[in-house]
Amino acid sequence: ILYNVDTCKRTEYSDVVAPSPDIIEGMLVDDGKIYTAGFMGQGGGSVYDIAGKKTTALKAGGIFQAHAIEKVGDKVYFGSYPTAGLSVYDTTKPVSSSNPASLFSHKDLNGARPMDIVAAGDKIVMSLIAGYGETDGALIVYDTVTGSNTVYSGDSFIKGHSPVGLWYDEESNKVYGTTTVFGGLNSTPVEQKAKLFSFDMATNTVTAQAVPYITPQATHPDEVMAMCGGLAQDPAESYKLWCISDGLLFSFDKADFTVIDQLYVEDMIWSGTSR
Repeated sequence: ILYNVDTCKRTEYSDVVAPSPDIIEGMLVDDGKIYTAGFMGQGGGSVYDIAGKKTTALKAGGIFQAHAIEKVGDKVYFGSYPTAGLSVYDTTKPVSSSNPASLFSHKDLNGARPMDIVAAGDKIVMSLIAGYGETDGALIVYDTVTGSNTVYSGDSFIKGHSPVGLWYDEESNKVYGTTTVFGGLNSTPVEQKAKLFSFDMATNTVTAQAVPYITPQATHPDEVMAMCGGLAQDPAESYKLWCISDGLLFSFDKADFTVIDQLYVEDMIWSGTSR
């Protein structure tokens, strides 16, 4: 990119340097396809057809450093940093300058990082770690019918926490989630313990929240769980959700957040975790 300071115009020479491999920031495998987004570089995403051994670049739509990638029906959603944006790729249509397409961006969130995406009826819900120097993360609810989006953060979410993992329960119409007390870069936590929560999609409010009780490790008896990660439903018992936190795998009852199982996969020190 050449920028003329006199005319305030820039010229891009995108084909001068050949594209180079990039670190994968996010990945989704679905129906014989691998959807990815890079960490840095030129931005964009890609889809790899496993059977056809073919890669298609997804350059449009503002996809950049998309950690959160989720397929809903025929559409693949990408949550991008640092714009706190959501983009959509329609797999039924050819790739073009308008596919993928940008649905929204929130640069006002100061570099908040999308972490997870779930479909909740006709809504798309995205979790974001707080922006630079901040401790309040956000949930963004996107309405696929109206095209509008709403940010829930601070007092309208859980102050001092950022949502991380998400899971939608169709029966109750609630999104269950996890949090971390670690906010954006150069921020200092104002809370100590991570939480589990439920968010009612009908009222757009947090209806319950709790700190999960984990039996302390003998090697680190005073450690406090400062972050919780992704969520998945137990394949045999629908009332139970599983969560991972650093080297700990645990399950809980989504009715009251009581911890049921816990397995130490490896030694963990939550105080050394920053994301």
